[in-house]
Amino acid sequence: AVVSTQSTGTLKLTDFGIRSLRRALGDNCLKSGQALKEAELWRAPEFLGMPKYTGSVYGDVYSMGIILQELICEDYPYPNCELATEDILDKVPNGFRPKINHKHAERQFIAMVEGCWEHHPHQRISLQEAKATLNRLNPDRRISLTDRMLKLMDKYTDQLETLVEQRTRQLEEEKERADKLLYTMLPRQVAEKLKIGQSVAAEAFDCASIYFSDIVGFTDMCGKSTPFQVVDVLNDLYTMFDELVDKFDCYKVETIGDAYMVVSGVPERNGTRHSYEIAAMSLRFLHAIETFRVRHRPGERLGIRIGLHSGGCAAGVVGMKMPRYCLFGDTVNTASRMESTGLPSKIHTSRDFYLQLQNHGSEFITEERGTLEIKGKGQMTTYFLVGRQTPQPDPRQDFGNLLLPAQLSHHPTSKSPSLSPGSWPRTLEPTSHSNVLENGNSITPVVCVTASTPVTSEDGFDPMGRL
Repeated sequence: AVVSTQSTGTLKLTDFGIRSLRRALGDNCLKSGQALKEAELWRAPEFLGMPKYTGSVYGDVYSMGIILQELICEDYPYPNCELATEDILDKVPNGFRPKINHKHAERQFIAMVEGCWEHHPHQRISLQEAKATLNRLNPDRRISLTDRMLKLMDKYTDQLETLVEQRTRQLEEEKERADKLLYTMLPRQVAEKLKIGQSVAAEAFDCASIYFSDIVGFTDMCGKSTPFQVVDVLNDLYTMFDELVDKFDCYKVETIGDAYMVVSGVPERNGTRHSYEIAAMSLRFLHAIETFRVRHRPGERLGIRIGLHSGGCAAGVVGMKMPRYCLFGDTVNTASRMESTGLPSKIHTSRDFYLQLQNHGSEFITEERGTLEIKGKGQMTTYFLVGRQTPQPDPRQDFGNLLLPAQLSHHPTSKSPSLSPGSWPRTLEPTSHSNVLENGNSITPVVCVTASTPVTSEDGFDPMGRL
């Protein structure tokens, strides 16, 4: 038979029947013996071995079931069957039929196809029943071709909108990841200009504070460690520093080997606060390095030298491949000299940075180091940043559950009464760094006092003002 398509989009079978004419033409001679055997796969079992043009309506229903199986499985009859054609034809009269996976079609449709394969012809479904089942499973069959095309277009549009929404969401997620990576390499405002195609001109800054540090004994450590261990140490240390930098108004410029460079006041100006931010960050770094442990050498502790300097500088983006935001000027060189001439676990500052720090009162504690010969700079007076003042508590306030060392040793689970002006520990010793002195019922800022035995509370509060 031949399948033809009408102008309405309906499929019809033609060139079938006319048995006497086809028998007279003798078209069997046009087919080989194997082709004739394979043609028997579509014949009902009751007609196997009979003349080709013998058949009935019930046989046509069986043949229709085989054709529907081909449509469902998109394969020849009896798919995934390893038997030869002759063996299949021998088994068909005994009830052997093609197997259909229920994933390929609806259960009602598969049940209809299997109904076409009943062994007894009169038990097979009729053509009217098959047509009714197909109409029920395909309600759009009676719709005109134009309406069917419009419905398919609407369905495709809905699917396309969902697909576009998914792709748009994926694109936005990728863009966020790319932006996040870009913001780790360049300042946000600089990155935004580069994204829209604008050039980023170099910019001058009247005053900024720059931090430089390196690891004490780094060369010796490299000689005793593998390259992978050195990379792990630097990654662990500077990942910790990166997290701390985000807590301050500072911008990490770069790391070169074991050198770590940070600036405040660039690229965002913050008035005179740049020295405050860099000083607070440096003290936090020194505190964090005390608890840092080297993975492959847990018994050793790392030390760092820190150098600070304030002054004018220029900043801009350098390069097109892997562009970097770089600082230029004598301020950068001087900050590097402060670091290289510093001492382990010390914060070495220039006089310019020291003067900038005075804008914030006496909150930070500094010590004059003296006059040094600095390469390329000559004689310079430098300082050490040694600590930070903290607000002192008023002893007249009720400190609740504050425990003194003596009380802790005798009553480990008891709670101390409130402190009064006369109940301070007698182990206080005056030093050069503080600002409280008991005087009756008042606190007069004169000198620093430091307790030789810590005084703490369950709330983590230290009445001596230490962090």
